[in-house]
Amino acid sequence: MYEMWVSGMMMSPVTSRQKLLLHYTLLHLDSEQMGKIFYDHVLSAMPDVHPMFGDVDAQRKRFMKMMVRIVHTVDEPEQLRIVVRELRDMHAHYHLKPRQFQTMGQAFSMSLVEVMGHRYTPEIGEAWQVLYRRVAEAMQEGGSNAGSSYGSHAMHV
Repeated sequence: MYEMWVSGMMMSPVTSRQKLLLHYTLLHLDSEQMGKIFYDHVLSAMPDVHPMFGDVDAQRKRFMKMMVRIVHTVDEPEQLRIVVRELRDMHAHYHLKPRQFQTMGQAFSMSLVEVMGHRYTPEIGEAWQVLYRRVAEAMQEGGSNAGSSYGSHAMHV
């Protein structure tokens, strides 16, 4: 079991069971539908961010590819740090606010319920919430140091 550290604060680890559920979700998830529903929720909740996305169809695909990368590296701490650093650096110039991360997390959760349908369980939702919170917090902690190494903003999984 791995632990997550963000700015010296230990967070609860992603359990082996949660990792299995994350992978299970990817196997049974229609990623195109997930991307569409997710961005529909995001843009409905925060219409002011629409200009950030440019080509929303392309953004949907990039988002889902990134989610797959994150899940596939959850057992590889060094690779996961690289992926999250890339993600943080890509978003640094937007100066996202904590409420925007929270809204996006809620949009992801709602989308997951809709897309998974009868396959969705609260346990699956919890696994994704744990992962999303970690990534979002690591991005926010490191946002002021975009492009730099993690240093004190280390994310250890």
